[in-house]
Amino acid sequence: MKDYLKFYNTLIFLIIFSCFPSTVLSQSRSLDSPQLMDSGEAYLKALRFKRIDHDITYFDPSAPMPALEINALPDPKQRDSNQKNWAGISETWTVTRTMFLVATVVLLTLTISLFVKFGGKITLSSRGEIDNAYSRRRRSKSGGVSLYDDILPLKDIVKLADRREAIIQLSRFALNAAAKLDSVLLQPSWTGRDALRHLVKGQTYAGALSSVVFASEEVQFGGRDISEQEFEALRAEIDPLLKQAEA
Repeated sequence: MKDYLKFYNTLIFLIIFSCFPSTVLSQSRSLDSPQLMDSGEAYLKALRFKRIDHDITYFDPSAPMPALEINALPDPKQRDSNQKNWAGISETWTVTRTMFLVATVVLLTLTISLFVKFGGKITLSSRGEIDNAYSRRRRSKSGGVSLYDDILPLKDIVKLADRREAIIQLSRFALNAAAKLDSVLLQPSWTGRDALRHLVKGQTYAGALSSVVFASEEVQFGGRDISEQEFEALRAEIDPLLKQAEA
C-alpha cells in the first residue's frame, strides 16, 4: 500500500512538472504577441499623426537666461481699423446724445407751455361728481334721455321751433305729470312704455298719454317727422292731463 501511494505521488509530481514549462512558454508567447484592441489602435493613430510644432524653441534649462528682445509692433492696418471703429462709435454716440438732448428740450418746452396755458383751469373731480356722472350714464343707458331730469316748462316746449324735439319734451312733461298724479316714482332705467305700464290703469288721460308717448318714440327712435298739425292735435289731446296736474 505504501508503495502504491509513493508511486501515485511520484506520478502526480511528474505530471505537474511536465506541464509547467508549457504553461510558462504559452504565457511568454502571449506576452510576445499582444492583442491590439480598438482603443489601442486609436491611441496609436493619434500619436502617429500628431503634428510636431517646429516653431517653438526650447532653451537649455541649465544655461543662463537668454536676452529677451521685444521688437514686435502692432499691425498698422489693424491699428488704423481700430481707430476708425472707435471714431465711428464716438460719432454715433455724439449724434444720439445730441438728438436726446433736443427731444428733452422740446418735451420740456411743450410741458411748460401746456401748464402755463391750461394749468389754472385744471380741477379735481370730487367723489360726488364721479357718482353723479355714473348715475347719468346709468339713466341714459337705454339710448334715450331721462324721464324726469331737466324737464322744460310747457310754455318753453310750445315755443320750440323743432317740432320733433317739442313732441319728445311734451311726452316727458306729460309722463312726469301723470306720475305725480298717480304717486309713481319713475325709475332711471324706464322707457316711456315702461312708465305707462306702471301708471294707474283706467285714468281718463291714459289714451291721450299713450298717443303722445308712442308719437315721441317714433320720432326719437324711428326717425319719423311730425307736422305742426299733428303736434297741436296731440297737445290738445293731452291738455286735460296737464291742467289736472297744474291744479
